[in-house]
Amino acid sequence: MQIEKLIKRFNELQDSIYKEFFKIDFDKLEKIITKHTASIKDIRISNNFGLFEVKKEGLDENSVQIEIHIEYIKKEGFFPGMLKLEELKKYNFKKEDFGLRIVDQGSINWNLTTNMADIRDTIEEKVFTIKKKDAAYKYFNKLLKKRILNQN
Repeated sequence: MQIEKLIKRFNELQDSIYKEFFKIDFDKLEKIITKHTASIKDIRISNNFGLFEVKKEGLDENSVQIEIHIEYIKKEGFFPGMLKLEELKKYNFKKEDFGLRIVDQGSINWNLTTNMADIRDTIEEKVFTIKKKDAAYKYFNKLLKKRILNQN
């Protein structure tokens, strides 16, 4: 029961950070990118609570996905639901512990893909604190131009 409370507190904090710092920005990104890619075939944009993705579909070797998402940045791959109560109690979650991870993913890796999810190889990624979110958006824009819009 106590572990559920800790996980709930973590999720509520992450939700509040998303709403306070990123939701408006993600919604603006969606509108701008949709407008600038309307004439480009096979572009898919997804903006779902803290995860913003732009995909360029195509032949396997031409498929690209760039994503930006909010996460707990103090520990990579952190999932509170995977921890035991004793481990979870060690964490004192704060706003400063969250930020944005931007991931440039290449084409679908058919050796790892299942019918549940497309698995893509990570080409590059960077993590930014909340205070550096403007730098994160610039980096995301750079990747978008380079990988999706084929601009240098």
